[in-house]
Amino acid sequence: MSKRATKEEKEAIVHRFNEGETVTKLVKTTRFSRSSIYSWLKESKLNLPEHVKLKDFSRLKMQYRRLQTVIEILQTAPCPATAPLRDRLEAIEQMSQEYNVNVLCFALKVAHGTYYNHILRNKREKSVYAKRKAVLKPIIEEIYHKSRET
Repeated sequence: MSKRATKEEKEAIVHRFNEGETVTKLVKTTRFSRSSIYSWLKESKLNLPEHVKLKDFSRLKMQYRRLQTVIEILQTAPCPATAPLRDRLEAIEQMSQEYNVNVLCFALKVAHGTYYNHILRNKREKSVYAKRKAVLKPIIEEIYHKSRET
């Protein structure tokens, strides 16, 4: 016995629900699970064309939200996406408190790795690299002078 529902069965169950029958009663009187019935009810509320699947619709909705955020970023960014890389990296750093870094990198056309390398390894005083270099430089200079500059 196949558990797959035909289109007519789905429509009948949705119709019964719309007439006032509870999901619990539908589960007991049909061979379908609660989750299947709820998914059919959700699909029926969307009134999507037959060729559009719910997961495609959800994916497009997420893409739409992301692109809205990208537009917002581009409108508020201190530099355009065609600016020099250093300017774009600084803009991402400034805006990283407001927006997701991945979306910022996408909007300003910067690779994630490039941004994270900029944060961790650039020559600024507050970077991890600069702090480590400041600690090691006197030690290295001392060893250099003790070894008669070799």
